[in-house]
Amino acid sequence: MKYPLFNLILLISFLHGVFASGFIPILHDKLGDQASWPFALYFVGMLLGQLMIYWFGKLSQHRALFAVYEILFGASLIYMGFFSGQWVLTFGRGWEGLAAGLATPLLFTHLILAPNNIENKTKIVRYNAVFAMGYVLGPVFVKLTLLRFEIQAFLLVSGLIFMALNLALIPVLPEFEVVPEEDLKLSKLFGNISWFDKFYSLFYGK
Repeated sequence: MKYPLFNLILLISFLHGVFASGFIPILHDKLGDQASWPFALYFVGMLLGQLMIYWFGKLSQHRALFAVYEILFGASLIYMGFFSGQWVLTFGRGWEGLAAGLATPLLFTHLILAPNNIENKTKIVRYNAVFAMGYVLGPVFVKLTLLRFEIQAFLLVSGLIFMALNLALIPVLPEFEVVPEEDLKLSKLFGNISWFDKFYSLFYGK
């Protein structure tokens, strides 16, 4: 790979898309008419996680925290794979969404900081395209996988892969500087044409 860190982060983005929508066949199989509750709770968790990153600066002030949140994401899959039941899936999906919400702003930031010669606006387009592709393919991918594997085994293996991938990612994540508070005012942040280069700083100063 020409840009290994950039491509690995895109892969993680793709997997987030897969699991965001890929739980549809799992929840339908396990919960039937009650499947909408844990599915919705995932997105509530995502919103809460991203708000927490914005509100509490300490949650985003170390480069390794991105991998930590991704490992928590993997741990939620292992939890849902190891145990079973409606409340396990409901709580697990909320946990999964919260971890994804915490990780997503940092994923975006590391995507921008990843060393390569690609313009930031192109990085953002690729990020969105890869996540959308994972989201569209997720139910199909999971449904086909479940033809060969039990749901519990699929979740356990997926969680272990997520955790191992992000443990290996920690040493190659780029360092970053915490942005001064005065640089985070919206008028200053968006007051010139280079706002794409500064957008990610919102997640580091609050």
